[in-house]
Amino acid sequence: MTYLINYAIHLLISVLFFILIAFPFLIKGTMEEKQKQSRILNTYQRVIWLAHGGLIIALVSGILMTTDWLSIWVWLVLLCWIVLGAFLGLTAKMCRLTIEKLKKNEDSSVEFEKLRRFSLLLSIAIIVMFALKFIRYV
Repeated sequence: MTYLINYAIHLLISVLFFILIAFPFLIKGTMEEKQKQSRILNTYQRVIWLAHGGLIIALVSGILMTTDWLSIWVWLVLLCWIVLGAFLGLTAKMCRLTIEKLKKNEDSSVEFEKLRRFSLLLSIAIIVMFALKFIRYV
């Protein structure tokens, strides 16, 4: 029963990360319109904030579900988790800095480019994590 509850929690958290995959494509589509850009960034700033907590919850629930610590799959997932956490933090920082620049009506092109790069790398890390989870059952 505990395994089933942990699996459900783990699955719900993965939906939160699935939402983050679209982020770099949404911000690329709003490059010219500051109003839409600000709205997308404010919305995703909240999603990224939730994803930070979800990252910890996913780690704990994943640890509780793990039975074979000697498996290379477990170590690949942990490595991917670390990479995902790093890019999540960098994306959150660039999102915050870009929002601050937009509020001050300053040029935010450098921050925006870094945000696009880090959010794309975050999306790739999330897709790799999903692939690792799926490969285990193939």
